[in-house]
Parts: sequence; C-alpha cells; structure tokens
Amino acid sequence: MIYVESIKPHLHYDELEIILVLKGKITLYKMERKVELKEGDIAFVNRKVSHYIKSEGAYILSILVKLSEFKHIYDKMEYVEFLAIDEMIQYNRPLKQKLDTCTIDYLVFIFQHQNNQRFRSELFFYEDQLMHTLFATYQLRININEKEEYLDNE
Repeated sequence: MIYVESIKPHLHYDELEIILVLKGKITLYKMERKVELKEGDIAFVNRKVSHYIKSEGAYILSILVKLSEFKHIYDKMEYVEFLAIDEMIQYNRPLKQKLDTCTIDYLVFIFQHQNNQRFRSELFFYEDQLMHTLFATYQLRININEKEEYLDNE
C-alpha cells in the first residue's frame, strides 16, 4: 500500500502491475494514454510499458504479478497483455463489475497475507484464481501482424 503524490516513469520486464486505488484519485500515464482513476478502480500496466503516476495524495495498492510463473495456465503467457477496457470506454456490465469485485478481493487478501507463512498454501490458491480471473476477463487479444485492431465505440 502506497501513499502517492507522484511515481517517476518506470517499467517492469516480466511483471504485470495491477493498481487498485484505495482512496482519492490518480492519473496514470502509460504509453500515449492518460487514465483517470478514482477510489475502487483497477488499472493494468503490462510488462515493458513505461508508466508513471500523478496524484494530489491518494492511497493505492500496487501488486506485481510475475507472468512467467503462470505458464501452467497458458504456455505462451509472455505474449498475453491485459487491459481494463473501461479505461477507454465506460460500459455498464454487471458481470464484469462482479469479476472486478472478485479481483479486488483477491488483491486485498494477497496483500494482507503476503508475509504470513500460515497462509502460504492459500496464497498460491488465491494467486492462481486471480490469474484465471484476469486471463478470462481482461486479456487483450492482439493480432500478431503489423496492423493492430482495437475496439471501436460499437
């Protein structure tokens, strides 16, 4: 858990960074996108994506998920990217909102018990469930060619 006014530009080589805003608002700058996040919002920053944060004093939970550890879910995990489509277009999707709640619960549980040996086996379960949820809900499928396709407003 971090109190944030600003975080300098940085990137991660093998980790997916998941940012959950606990209190206040932040502005996340990644690639050419500026994302405004408020309390309860989640953002994903894929590996090798430079990003930084500005805020007027917010609390965030930032968790790094080492993707190479989840090759048992998808053997080409190094090609998977995650995106909360709500960053670009606001949708009212009740199932997605429930999955967001599950994701937040997983993140908070992992954070609360990360150093507790008693919960170590349970943590593996939660980390696996978190990755399954992320994989099913937020995976961005990109055509592997020179022309990338993105969702439009429709």
